Amino acid sequence: IVMRSQLYRRAMCTFEYYSDPFVCQTESLEISIYGADEYNQQFRRMEQFFCVDHNHIGTTVTPNVTVTVPMTAPTQPVAGTTQPMTAPTQPSPVVSTSPRNRLTTVQPAVHRFDILFLLDVSKEAADRLNDMNSFVSSVMSAYDVSQQNARVALMAVGSGAMGAIPFANFDTIDSYQNLLNYINMVNMYTDFDQNGQALEQALNIAVNNDFMHSGYRTNLKNHVIVYVTATTKFDDQPLGIADKIRKAGSYGIITVGYGPLVTDQNALQGISGGAACSFTANDSAGLLDQVKAVTQLIDKADENGGKYCGN
Repeated sequence: IVMRSQLYRRAMCTFEYYSDPFVCQTESLEISIYGADEYNQQFRRMEQFFCVDHNHIGTTVTPNVTVTVPMTAPTQPVAGTTQPMTAPTQPSPVVSTSPRNRLTTVQPAVHRFDILFLLDVSKEAADRLNDMNSFVSSVMSAYDVSQQNARVALMAVGSGAMGAIPFANFDTIDSYQNLLNYINMVNMYTDFDQNGQALEQALNIAVNNDFMHSGYRTNLKNHVIVYVTATTKFDDQPLGIADKIRKAGSYGIITVGYGPLVTDQNALQGISGGAACSFTANDSAGLLDQVKAVTQLIDKADENGGKYCGN
């Protein structure tokens, strides 16, 4: 994260705001804006913006592909227009893209399902986030990650102060390589200064109409949330919404606790709907050992009509 800042309203302007000043060291950055509107309803928006280089002479090129959070190179503008400049350099990878990270050397399983990973980015996860990222990539290495088969969405879950931020919708990621790029982006949304988890908020976002209309496939039965956390300290009350989600069949829920601060296994089991859908690990090797258990639940749900625990 480059900076956190309050937004200030401009004088004599209704909908224009400005932040604290900062040095723009790259051509492109992403901005996440969250707060409450005049009706006290919480909102979140994420946009990409470009730092203007007045010495750059651009040419017009037709754009390639537009996704929710662009990773491919956008077009260069004609000088004097408001179109974006050249694309940013992608962040240094945390998750290796080597084929050795994949579970097997055979072709990935062709199962059709939607999976949402909720990733703890709070202070408790500061020393464990890279391991949790590797866990996500290892789980999905067993499948054909694509818009046709296994669709993946990603959400960073911070403390109550930061909240939960989806940074990849179901219609965003179209390949395993693209997934690795987005997993690395979670480091842009860390909340390492704050303890706790806004899990209830994250689960409410998961069933929000706007989120579900962004690639959630209603013609499929197999939808699952995998919550990977380094703490069981919640800043809200997630059990109620978790129960509603499971019983409505919107998603099954799998919980994975990692590290010594996961002290309330009953809470994780209550969220997932049962001990069979809740796992814990004390170290990175133990966390990767849980990959098979998670994929077995996904595979079984692909055969039984999307059944997990308590749904």
